[in-house]
Amino acid sequence: MEITTENHVTIRQAKQQEIQVLEPWIKDDGWDFSTYDAISQLKIDPNSLMVAADKEDKPIGFGSAVACGNDLVYVDNYIVRADLRGKGFGRILFKDGIMQRLGNRNGVLDSVPEMADTYRKYGFICPGVNTVRFTITIDNDIKFKPFSDNTNIQVKPLENEHWPGILQYDKTVYPTIDREKILRAFFVGPNVTTLVALKQDKVVGFGSLHKKDEGLFGLRSVLAENEEIAEKIIQILFQHADHGSACQFVFPIGKGLPTCMKSARLGEDLIRLFTKCAIVVNTDKIWATTANIV
Repeated sequence: MEITTENHVTIRQAKQQEIQVLEPWIKDDGWDFSTYDAISQLKIDPNSLMVAADKEDKPIGFGSAVACGNDLVYVDNYIVRADLRGKGFGRILFKDGIMQRLGNRNGVLDSVPEMADTYRKYGFICPGVNTVRFTITIDNDIKFKPFSDNTNIQVKPLENEHWPGILQYDKTVYPTIDREKILRAFFVGPNVTTLVALKQDKVVGFGSLHKKDEGLFGLRSVLAENEEIAEKIIQILFQHADHGSACQFVFPIGKGLPTCMKSARLGEDLIRLFTKCAIVVNTDKIWATTANIV
């Protein structure tokens, strides 16, 4: 896909090395993002990352439209270079790039409140489960906090043999979509730890932690039958992080944080919007999610 639009802007597929341009822009805006997230999205959909380039083919904006399956496309990484904002380049990128690639499929994105009305003008009008970003400092009180465990739960590193159980369990949280491609992309790779909770060899929860930068981690997709199992997964994940590290995670609004996460610092709200219809989500079993995947 390559389109030359007004103002001599070319929208084309991004090169993987251009993630190194995108990453500092996003970090300067304080988003929960890493190279690992961008590469994982490209594993799901190799054509997902687009760039808006100027006459010299230098990036002036980025946007992703990640085909997740089930006719669902996740829109992410929509950003214009800071010194060029307010000049109409973002509108061009969204209208001629992201929306063209979305086509007639069901689009989903997570918006900060001040951008929600803009996205609604493009057809993102169906509300989903809203979330909020948090940051927590990982200290020994969290990593080794004693808690009662009467569940006979074993927490083990992810192995290939666990995948059928993971996918079956994931369906109890996301019953209408197949997330296999998503989970396999995000749960396996360098600097990522994924754990599976088992009760009599049956999967009853899972979650992952990845290292983003020195001293910064991301908690991803912690699903579990109850808070006790979730806390056990989170606590063991945090044992893979350095003392004093910060960890970012996203949590459903309206649900109480797990006890071990009560010291987390509140961040910004995120409004989830769809173009056609919201997917069914069982938030009772979600203990951490992310704004980078469905």
